[in-house]
Amino acid sequence: MASTTVSAQESDVMIHYCKDSLDIGDTYSLEQGYSFKVRDINDGTGNSWIELYFNGEKVDTDDQFSKENDPFEYRKTVTENGDEKQYLIIRITPIELIKTSNDVSVKYKIEQHLDPEIETDNYLIIDDTESVNNINPLELKNNYTLHVGNFGQESAVLTLKKDGSTVKETETNVGDYFTYTRKTSKDSTTIFLAKLSELFTSKDYNTVFLEKMTLRKDYNFDSSSGIDSDITLNTTVKDLDGDGLTKGDKAIVSYTLKNGNFSEVMVELDDKQIDFRNDVDSGTYVTLTGNLTGGVHNTTITAVSEEGVNKKQTTEFVVKSTSDNSNESSLNLSDNSSKIGNKLKNLAGSVFDRLTTNSTEINSSINSEGSNSAGISENSGLVTALSAVITVVVFSILAFFILSLLR
Repeated sequence: MASTTVSAQESDVMIHYCKDSLDIGDTYSLEQGYSFKVRDINDGTGNSWIELYFNGEKVDTDDQFSKENDPFEYRKTVTENGDEKQYLIIRITPIELIKTSNDVSVKYKIEQHLDPEIETDNYLIIDDTESVNNINPLELKNNYTLHVGNFGQESAVLTLKKDGSTVKETETNVGDYFTYTRKTSKDSTTIFLAKLSELFTSKDYNTVFLEKMTLRKDYNFDSSSGIDSDITLNTTVKDLDGDGLTKGDKAIVSYTLKNGNFSEVMVELDDKQIDFRNDVDSGTYVTLTGNLTGGVHNTTITAVSEEGVNKKQTTEFVVKSTSDNSNESSLNLSDNSSKIGNKLKNLAGSVFDRLTTNSTEINSSINSEGSNSAGISENSGLVTALSAVITVVVFSILAFFILSLLR
């Protein structure tokens, strides 16, 4: 780790990075005694007139304007060992014009590099290089730890924790900075930042390589700083028609944010992003899902406040497959009813055929006894035929009753 006191030889070190919205006349405090004031804003383009100050005194700068493709930059020439070297100290870039009926403001990307001529003891880690894998988190100072996971082809999710609680989590691309910034009134202070320089994956674990890593002391933050980490997040999931969620339905995911403004809010369904918003105020918002499958689902809302505080809430809900099961049961019941009906019909037919055959055999036997048995034969045939008819009727009624029950 680097020294806690930065000498003039240490340079080209990022110490502040944030995106903040400012109005005309706002003054913004930076590190090492620097600050700047937004003198005016073009309400058509967002181009801004910037004044830079050091310890309250205005600094003469070659640049006075901040434009989207031509940011305000303050460079300082330093003589080292008889040679002059120029350092970029501050860069301010307008990235979004914000207009209301009564006001105009601009969101700026604000970058500050270490001034090599000003010593400071505000940093616990400065311009360090480290690697961290998805198995073992990186132990930092002041009870901070850095974790890595969810590797992509050119990105990874970095999570910064303080005392075991997540303070910042975001997917970071190779070449980009991962930053944790805390807001105080109109100003912001960058506590941690690191540039993701490389990724390496192997069979056993995945590793990210970080450079220009800086960790600032945060001892001066207290309850009077205006930081509100008590974010309230309430999530509900409802169906559209009010008769309960069943397979094929769409669900309404409703969430309410309180106690702050939020730099970003992400909605996930079963670990897949379905909605993402930037610059979200406190209030209630809704998102509609796609057609749902039957079973258990999870929706997760992740809100990141402008102070960098991360709040996540997961809600589990069940989508019934009742309609499908009912149709399937109806089809199976219909098939079974048909099969049972056919069996009963075949059985009745078999009995009738059997009784008819027996009647014929009995009649033949009786007829062979001669004419004296003619009366008996006639009576016997009549009884047999009547029995067959009764039997068929009974079986028909029984079959009808069973089929009615099955339906």
